[in-house]
Amino acid sequence: MREANKAIFRTRHVTPTLEELVSDMNNATVFSKLDLRSGYHQLVLRPECRYITTFSTHCRLYRYKRLSFGVNSAAEVFQHTIQTVIEGITGARNVSDDIIIFGRDQRDHDRMLHETLRRIHDSGLTLNQKKCVFSQPQVEFYGFIFSGEGLKPDPAKVRALREAATPSNATELRSFLGMAQYSARFIENFATIAEPLRQLTKQDATWSWEEPQETAFKTVKAALCKSATLAYFDIKKQTEILVDASPVGIAGLLSQDGRPVCYASRALSDVEQRYSQTEREALAVVWACEHFDIYMFCANLESGFILEWTGSRLEF
Repeated sequence: MREANKAIFRTRHVTPTLEELVSDMNNATVFSKLDLRSGYHQLVLRPECRYITTFSTHCRLYRYKRLSFGVNSAAEVFQHTIQTVIEGITGARNVSDDIIIFGRDQRDHDRMLHETLRRIHDSGLTLNQKKCVFSQPQVEFYGFIFSGEGLKPDPAKVRALREAATPSNATELRSFLGMAQYSARFIENFATIAEPLRQLTKQDATWSWEEPQETAFKTVKAALCKSATLAYFDIKKQTEILVDASPVGIAGLLSQDGRPVCYASRALSDVEQRYSQTEREALAVVWACEHFDIYMFCANLESGFILEWTGSRLEF
């Protein structure tokens, strides 16, 4: 499909973000996960479009009758199609071919599940029964564990980080930081902790694994292993954003009722590291508000939110 993709008009449909899922699942206690069989191949191509997928083999020419994985707009079209099927069901969300069902209690969950299964049946879609999970207190979805208590990192990813060997070159270090970054929302001040490691990934850096790098490496692994379960965002509760700035990074914490909802951080550029401490803290305030904007806009205006940094406090 490489050449054909140059002529295919690519449609754009937004895939739900983790932040949207966390907001939707507030107060959920019972979960199910549905897996669609064969992914994109569930969607049938119109006869007049099938010639575009023609490919040559040693026997003869063939063409696809169903949506293939090589089409550049396949992911967006498939996401939108499944999203349309379950549209209006308040306790059902999909990311590609995975659908998560959730409810406040067993009765609410079962009602959502039955309606979702009915829609799937009526649309002609089929499920992979071996990968479906029904009526559980927690499920793995989108690379995280969703439960009645909140959001937790996937134990498999935590185990992979915990058992990771000490990197011997920049490529291995980038791989480790990539795995850790996926779970950075569970680690407070991740950017500051990992700064000695990032220094070795720069293009002109000379590889030298010393005490600062070893300490940062162990700290990142320990921080994720002992990370707390993050609460689901509740638009009816007062929201608090706490920010901080160090010489090498800025960080923010979104919390409600004293429970963390999300940690966030980023490293400072070379120019930003030359800012004064006051300027870095001001940058942290602006960045945290932009980073958590989806929560701030969704927050109930009557509940408001609090922004706090270095002993100062603003209420909105």
